[in-house]
Amino acid sequence: MSSVRKQDRTRESKVEFCYGLLRSRILEGTYVPGYRLVINQLAQETGVSTIPLREALRRLQSDGLVELVRTRLDHMRRPHFGYAPGRARHSVAEHARILDLVARNADPGEIERAARAHKNAAADAPPGPRPAAAHR
Repeated sequence: MSSVRKQDRTRESKVEFCYGLLRSRILEGTYVPGYRLVINQLAQETGVSTIPLREALRRLQSDGLVELVRTRLDHMRRPHFGYAPGRARHSVAEHARILDLVARNADPGEIERAARAHKNAAADAPPGPRPAAAHR
C-alpha cells in the first residue's frame, strides 16, 4: 500500500475515533447542552491532533449535535481588577465557588454554567477610571 493511502486511512481512522468518542459522550450526557468543547483540551485528552478533532466536530455539527463557534482575538482586554471597582471581591468569590464545584465532583454542566457566569460577569462589569500609567 502506498504511504499516501496509508496516511489517509490512519487519518480517517483518527477522525472516526474522535467522531465516535465525542458522539457517544454527547448522547450519554457527559457533554450537556451549553458545555464548551475545547479542541486543544480534547487533543491532549485523546492524544489525537487537532485536525481529526476539527473534522469530527464538523461531522457532529452536520448531525446537529454541536454548534461550532469561531472566536477571534481582536485585542487583549485589560484586567478588570484595575479599573472595575469592586469586581475583585466578586471574582474571588466566583472562583471559590467554581473550585468548590470541582472539588465536590459536581456535574460538568453545573461547573460550565458557573464558569460561564463568572466570565460574563467580568465582561459585563462597568469600567471604572483607568489606573495611572505605569513607568514606561
